[in-house]
Amino acid sequence: MTYIILVPVMKIFCVGIGGIGLSGVARILKSQGHDVSGVDASPSSLTKSLEENGIQVCSTHQAANIDETYDLIIYSEAVPETNAERIRAKELGIRQINYAKALAMLSEGKKTIAITGTHGKTTVTGMLTSILLQAAADPTIIIGSKVDLLDGQNFRIGEGELLLCEACEYRDNFLELTPDIVLINNLDPDHLDYFGTAEKYYESFQKLAEKIPESGTLILFKEDLQKLDLSNVRATTKILNHSDKPYRLQVPGKHNQQNAYASEEVAKALGINHSAIELGLRAFRGTWRRFEYKGSINKAKIYDDYGHHPTEIKATIQAAREWFPEKKLIVVFQPHQYSRTHQLFDEFTKCFTGADEVWITDIYKARDTQEDIQKVSAEKLVTAIGSQAHYTPFGVLHEQLQSAANERMVFLIMGAGNINGVFQHLVFDPREN
Repeated sequence: MTYIILVPVMKIFCVGIGGIGLSGVARILKSQGHDVSGVDASPSSLTKSLEENGIQVCSTHQAANIDETYDLIIYSEAVPETNAERIRAKELGIRQINYAKALAMLSEGKKTIAITGTHGKTTVTGMLTSILLQAAADPTIIIGSKVDLLDGQNFRIGEGELLLCEACEYRDNFLELTPDIVLINNLDPDHLDYFGTAEKYYESFQKLAEKIPESGTLILFKEDLQKLDLSNVRATTKILNHSDKPYRLQVPGKHNQQNAYASEEVAKALGINHSAIELGLRAFRGTWRRFEYKGSINKAKIYDDYGHHPTEIKATIQAAREWFPEKKLIVVFQPHQYSRTHQLFDEFTKCFTGADEVWITDIYKARDTQEDIQKVSAEKLVTAIGSQAHYTPFGVLHEQLQSAANERMVFLIMGAGNINGVFQHLVFDPREN
């Protein structure tokens, strides 16, 4: 597939610019000399950072944001065709591409490393970021989170040949890429609102594997082999068994030990030496909203985590238990999508084992139909989980947490919706020196 070449200077408008992926692409395009602006109805730390870097961000979707002077519209997958800016751009004949196509366009001429799989994409991409920086590889990086090693940004512009990116499977987006190295970190059915079945979900990863050139490398774990037909894959395929090798990390959990193992194998495929791998893994301190420590309230430690799939929740709870075996662990969870909650309902009822209490708040609506909404509720999930769970309305979460917290507790606040907005209303203890 051929994409337009971004010759200086283009005037580009990004719809949904506050998204974690599109914000990074916008920053890279701005650095290349393009005139970039955008819109996002949800102001955030990302939109604030964009504005601080000279990218104008509108806060209201309206047709008036677009005029005939724009050369290109890039839109987030969360933005429908009925969006006011997209409709106006179509009327004016302005070319439109989604985030995935824009990422593919930026990857042209680079040796592309795509990190994918159902879980751990961001963490593995973050670990590899640390390794590549230790190896002085000078990579370009686009990651689905803010990272301390990138000065709190979600991107890096490098002069080297490598482009490292987190590759999302939703709506087959990663099939826009033509990667040289692919890591499939794990496979669990997800995004069934789009794929419909587990088989269709796995088929998307299979198609990605088939796009790797003969000179490239596919890396995946043995347990996922049976889910894919690799007979048409031309690349060298490396099969990983789960490793018992202990890695010295600053992030907890057995799942992060496996993430480190996968990162090491990708780094080896790039020819990076052992010393840089070891130092890079040791230097990695985690990413935004991945078991991120936010502070303490009445001496109770508060953590924020993006996990929203049962497998992710279970692994993160296990990691929290490893760090705080003597504390009362309270998980505050916002289910993400009615459709996902319904389709994975049984798994959700079992994934909170290890938590002393589970506070379930209102389900975050995203791409859900009225039929989806009628099938499941937060209260239904609470009943199925059992006595350790109770329902807490979203609007009073901060009050409940503030009043309940004490030094015997650890709170793990989880979800991919807007639950991290609760931190705006919490009053934390003074930071320790």
